[in-house]
Amino acid sequence: MIKKKESIMKTKIEVQFQERNIDVKDTEKLVKENLKAAGVKMNTIANLDIYYQPEEGDIYYVATIPLAFHSQPRIKKLLQ
Repeated sequence: MIKKKESIMKTKIEVQFQERNIDVKDTEKLVKENLKAAGVKMNTIANLDIYYQPEEGDIYYVATIPLAFHSQPRIKKLLQ
């Protein structure tokens, strides 16, 4: 029997607000780059919560790092 090659579905999620288009994946990439620039290794993060406030165009994130790696969660505001 010949197996069909399954197609991989790609998804794009975008927030549109007042002439702004914010791609969710681009936002995640921006936050991860910011964390790496701050010296945080991605494999040390237990949870990464990202918040976008469309009215101001602000991006906030909270990176929770277990005590074994860092003693406090990282809270950061990124401006666009």
